[in-house]
Amino acid sequence: MRQNLVVALRVAALIVLLTAAVAAATAAHPRDADHTEFAHELDRGAVVQVALPDSSSSSIDDETVWTATWSTGPFQWRRGPITDRLQTPVAEFTTAMRARGVRVTTKDDDAELLAWPLRGPPWVTTVIGLTMLATLVAMLSSRPIYGTRWAWFWMFVIGQLGALLYLVLEPAPLWRRGTGSAHGPAAAGDPEGAGPRPPRSRWNGLQGVAWSILLLMAGAMASSGIGWLAARVLP
Repeated sequence: MRQNLVVALRVAALIVLLTAAVAAATAAHPRDADHTEFAHELDRGAVVQVALPDSSSSSIDDETVWTATWSTGPFQWRRGPITDRLQTPVAEFTTAMRARGVRVTTKDDDAELLAWPLRGPPWVTTVIGLTMLATLVAMLSSRPIYGTRWAWFWMFVIGQLGALLYLVLEPAPLWRRGTGSAHGPAAAGDPEGAGPRPPRSRWNGLQGVAWSILLLMAGAMASSGIGWLAARVLP
C-alpha cells in the first residue's frame, strides 16, 4: 500500500513538472507574428499575457515598447509587434492591457540555454514551485541509489531537469513495480527487495556536475524541438 502511494506521488509530481517543462519550452521559443494578429487576438479576448522585455528603450525615464512576447494559452506563445507605433510608452500600454484583463509582465532579454519561465497564473507557479521543493526535500532526506545527494543536487540546480530524472529513477525506476530493488531480484531473506543495492558505485558530486552539463544541453535541444513543434501544430 505504501509503495503504491509513493509511486502515485512520484507520477503526479512527474506530470506536474513535465507539463511545466513543456510550457517553458513553448514560452522560450515563441513563433513570429505581426501586429495584425496580435490586434485580432486581443479584440476577441484571447490574449492572456504579454511579456515585455526588461529594457525596451535606452531611456529609463521614457521607456517605450514596440515588440514583445504574448500568449493566448500556456502552450501558445508568439513574438512580434504589439503596437502600431514604433514608440509606445510602456505605462500607457500596460494601462490599456490591464483594462482588458491582460496580464503584463517583464522578462530578461538575456535568455539562458534552458529556463523555466514561470509566467503563468500565481496558483500555477505555486504548485510548480511546491512540487520542485517537495522533490528536492525528498531527495535530501533519502539515500538515493544511482547517485549521491551531491550528485543529484547539482543535477537539480545546474542540469535543471534533474528533478524529472530523479522522479523517474529513484528509489527504483518507474517502469519497475513498486519501490523495491532497482537492480534485479531480491536478496535472500529480503523477499520484498526493500534494500536495493546499486550494481556499481553511485555517481559522486563531480560526476553529478558532468551529468548536469549533459542534462542542460539535452534540455536545451529538447526545448528547441518542442518549441518548433508547438509553433507548427498549435493554432
